[in-house]
Amino acid sequence: MAFIEEKILEEEDKKVVDSFNFIDPLRNEPSNPRYWIVDRERNAFLVAIGGGG
Repeated sequence: MAFIEEKILEEEDKKVVDSFNFIDPLRNEPSNPRYWIVDRERNAFLVAIGGGG
C-alpha cells in the first residue's frame, strides 16, 4: 500500500497522534493535526505540526 492523505476521524487514530504530544513550533502550544499522510501497512505517517507560510 502507498501513502494516502486522510482526515483523522477515528478515535484510535486520534489516540495515536495525541500520544506524540506534538508542539506547534511557532506558538509553542500543543498541535492538533486534523489530516495525515498514512501508510497503514507499514505503520508510518506524516503530519504537519504547525508553521507553514
